[in-house]
Amino acid sequence: MSAKTKGEFKVEYPDGTVHKIYSCSILITGTLIGSRTFSVVDKFFVVDEKNDYIAHVEFNPDERGSFGKFFSKRSTFPDYFK
Repeated sequence: MSAKTKGEFKVEYPDGTVHKIYSCSILITGTLIGSRTFSVVDKFFVVDEKNDYIAHVEFNPDERGSFGKFFSKRSTFPDYFK
């Protein structure tokens, strides 16, 4: 099962900083058989208007389909940040 959120999430800190999170997609597997997992997939943006920052976070940037796994290899490490 997969889902895409609409709108924004807000994380507010005691000093008044607010981080707004946009376009978060999730994937839930194992609901019928196997271990249940909850994963954030695709990409999302974090905006900090007070400090004028924007972060673009992408999960599994080298994700390939089943067929593509035979002909190409992963080029970034699982914990790689850009």
